[in-house]
Amino acid sequence: MSVINWTDTVTPLNAANMNALEQTVRKGAANGYAGLDATSKVPLAQTPLSPVTNGQWLKGVGGVPVWAAIAAADLPPQAVPGYGTTLPASPSDGQMAILVDSLTNPTYQWKFRYNASSTSPYKWEFVGGPPLQMGYAAGVAMNNAAFATSGGWYWHDPNTVAAVPRAGDYEVRANASPGATVAAQVTLAVGNVTVPTIPANAAARSDGTVNNGYSPGSVFARLLGVAAGAKLGLAWMSTVIASSTINFTTVQIFPVRVS
Repeated sequence: MSVINWTDTVTPLNAANMNALEQTVRKGAANGYAGLDATSKVPLAQTPLSPVTNGQWLKGVGGVPVWAAIAAADLPPQAVPGYGTTLPASPSDGQMAILVDSLTNPTYQWKFRYNASSTSPYKWEFVGGPPLQMGYAAGVAMNNAAFATSGGWYWHDPNTVAAVPRAGDYEVRANASPGATVAAQVTLAVGNVTVPTIPANAAARSDGTVNNGYSPGSVFARLLGVAAGAKLGLAWMSTVIASSTINFTTVQIFPVRVS
């Protein structure tokens, strides 16, 4: 015989119905059920971590969980790289940032990742982007009055050299076709013309003999410990400078790591 003693005066108080009841000790517990706070809402601590549905996620607003569209401000720095003419002053490990020289018409977009574990003083490591590129197609005298010169080297600012935005390590690559109307020994090199310290090692130089023609050459160098604002790029010299020309130059500058 079933005893009818439920609040609805209909449901029997038998084992089947009693076993279906939730116990208060299971409220807010693992494999139990969520409780309600003082405002009759499920506490944020008892909701799934970062649930996402149809481009929205459950986030806390004033201590109350609400569904809202995912915005850039909701994501960690690693998920949305910054974009600007400077890098973050207080970065976190793994943080990404994109460095440009202009927000409206940049000539380069360099993406960096901050490596807090690096032993280098330059902890922003380059991970991608186009080079800072320049060139000079016209065939003009190597010692043109518009060119800068030091120690027998000549270069053209701003068409074969450019200032780097931050201190760090950089790679410079260049191609050119020096020419001469007489027999001449011509040399191309890449380096820091601010110091100037045009490299003397073979990897950063291209030497060739020109006699009434052209001698295409390519040069490459990794320059370490470059100061912010230093001008890097292509320079040249010739044993018969007055009879020599520089033609079809292309210069590319890539960062390796910066401060």
